[in-house]
Amino acid sequence: MSLDPSKIARQILIDDSIVTLRSSDEDWPCFTTRVPNRDNVPNDTLAIINTTGIKQGRLMGSTTLMKRGFQVLLYSSEYDDGWDKMTEIQESYDTINRTTVTFDSVDYLVQVVVRFSDIIPVGQEEDGKRREIFSQNFLMEVQTA
Repeated sequence: MSLDPSKIARQILIDDSIVTLRSSDEDWPCFTTRVPNRDNVPNDTLAIINTTGIKQGRLMGSTTLMKRGFQVLLYSSEYDDGWDKMTEIQESYDTINRTTVTFDSVDYLVQVVVRFSDIIPVGQEEDGKRREIFSQNFLMEVQTA
């Protein structure tokens, strides 16, 4: 099984009851890789996308230390609701400190999640939905437990 930071980052938010699985009919479904462009996707939704990480160095014995990058891309029908949800997300990631996260029956040890940017209000979509878009980038230090 490959280590996928976007899916581990999503699992953290699901465990904290901040988002739901993409297949759920509940509030704030969370996708990985992208938000599908379909009519049945709720207005208030988000995606967690893998981005470039940072190589931190190497331990003796050739173990590479790597912080893996991911971006939260949030769509909201209302600006204030979107800002509040992004704040809730970043506060959830701020609490991570040597936390075990289970995804797909595999335990991962998440050492830390670091903010790599502040919340970025990107603007509105240009299609008919005119949802507000927010973005924030993070780095995660994670390994299998």
